[in-house]
Amino acid sequence: MIFILCFLNLLAISCQKELSDYRPTNANVLPFQALIFNNNKGWYTVGALISPSYVVTMANGIKQSVHFVVYLGLSTHPKKVAEVFDEKVQVISSSNKIFIHEDYGKVKATGQYIYDIGLLKLDRNASITPTVQIINLPPKNLFPLSAGLLANSTAFKITSNKGFPAFASVQLRSQTKCKLFFGPSFIESEEICVRQQNVPADFSKVFIHLPLVADGYLIGLGRTLLTPAACQVTSASCNLLQVYASIENALDWIYENTDVLDMKEKQIKDNEMLDCINSTTVSSENVENPLAVGEKQEITGDKGHKGNASGANLPNTKEVAEDDSQGKTNDFAYKRVNNNGTEQKEYAESNGYNNTIAPSFLQIFG
Repeated sequence: MIFILCFLNLLAISCQKELSDYRPTNANVLPFQALIFNNNKGWYTVGALISPSYVVTMANGIKQSVHFVVYLGLSTHPKKVAEVFDEKVQVISSSNKIFIHEDYGKVKATGQYIYDIGLLKLDRNASITPTVQIINLPPKNLFPLSAGLLANSTAFKITSNKGFPAFASVQLRSQTKCKLFFGPSFIESEEICVRQQNVPADFSKVFIHLPLVADGYLIGLGRTLLTPAACQVTSASCNLLQVYASIENALDWIYENTDVLDMKEKQIKDNEMLDCINSTTVSSENVENPLAVGEKQEITGDKGHKGNASGANLPNTKEVAEDDSQGKTNDFAYKRVNNNGTEQKEYAESNGYNNTIAPSFLQIFG
């Protein structure tokens, strides 16, 4: 259900067919977006909720502190929320539960950061609601990403009490063009870049660490402005904020340090169970006088004893109880009438009111 809700809410931004400016929106459209307040430094950064317990963000935004406040479901700046209570907003702390990628660091020759990714474990699980939902991590076979792929850059304006979530439709450039545009400041093995329609003049002051989403998956996080990419061309379409850290190289690390895989496995099992229930329900419609699941049917044997036959849907068969022609005084004989008209007998011993089903009969049910 979580994944379905997330897909429906992301549909509004995932189906954009052309480039667009950043436009204001609300928490229902960006329910995965997390605004992270650094208690020690007094600044904000942006991340994404990848499970009810974990938020992924850039390591540079969280590496120097241990206490954070995470805002989920925001449609306005946190200061505004404090003025006008919004029950849809969830405010969750994260204390001493910070994970920085083991390979995070700075390349001495260039000053660029590599593996700039971190995790916050929330002190309590987020409640999944229409305005607070997780974003899926992409499957590995989605990479390498195709040039021309339409994606959505998400953001949060944080300079005033009038802050709001926003998104813009962007398009992935080829890695060759990214390298041409940004030269040595672009780390080809770790980064991706996009083209976009327009960038606000004060963009660097109002948007930070933008999550990048494509087809309902989180594919990247905005590169740190501590060492921004530098345009190597005079083209007006080149902007330092068009470079993102790809999530690809961090997937295994994220899975190892979070409960995302456990959550996916549970979802798969839940889906399999749901499919099993649905298929059983559909197939049982073809049964002549089927015994409903959980329903008890009273059966009288040759001695007048009663037996409780546990209900189960058995497609394309009929069951009746008959006297045991073998003369067994404490047995009930079940006669199964198959589609081809043949009969098959199975025996269940009666101890008065509760039947102990014989192994062969259990195998049929199983």
